[in-house]
Amino acid sequence: MKTFYTVEYCQKVRLDAWLLKMDACPSYFAASSQKLAEVMNGCGPDSWTDGMRDAASWVYRNFPENISIHDWDFEHSDGNVETLKIVNQRFWDNGKIKLNRLYPLGKFWLAPIRALAWSKLQFAFFALKNGSEEAWISAHHRLNPPELT
Repeated sequence: MKTFYTVEYCQKVRLDAWLLKMDACPSYFAASSQKLAEVMNGCGPDSWTDGMRDAASWVYRNFPENISIHDWDFEHSDGNVETLKIVNQRFWDNGKIKLNRLYPLGKFWLAPIRALAWSKLQFAFFALKNGSEEAWISAHHRLNPPELT
C-alpha cells in the first residue's frame, strides 16, 4: 500500500484540523507527522486499489482533514461497532465544519458549489454508515492479531 501524502502535507492537514477545531482523538494531534503519513492512505478502505482511493481522494479533495482523522481512527480500531458509529459521526460533524468554512451560508453565490459539496459529504456519510463495519472489524484484527498458542 502506498502513502498518498507527504510528511509536510500531513503536518499541514493536522494543523488545519486543529485550527478548524475539528474533533479527533488526542493521539491524532500528538502523533508525529511521519506516523500520520504512514497511516494516511487516501479516501476509502484498505481493500480498495490505490487507483480507487486516488479517485475517491480527488472527489473529496476539499476534505483532507476528515480523511486524515478518519484514517487515524481506523488505524486505532477497537473492533466495537458502537465506537465505529462515533467515528463515522465524527467524520460527518468534521465535514460540516469544513463545509461551513469553505462555503459559508451567507455567501449565496457559493450556494451551488455548497450544495454539491454537501451532497458528496452526505454520500460519504451514508456509505460509511452502511458499509464500513467489515473494514472497521478487519482493521482491528489486522492491528491486533490473535495470539498463537
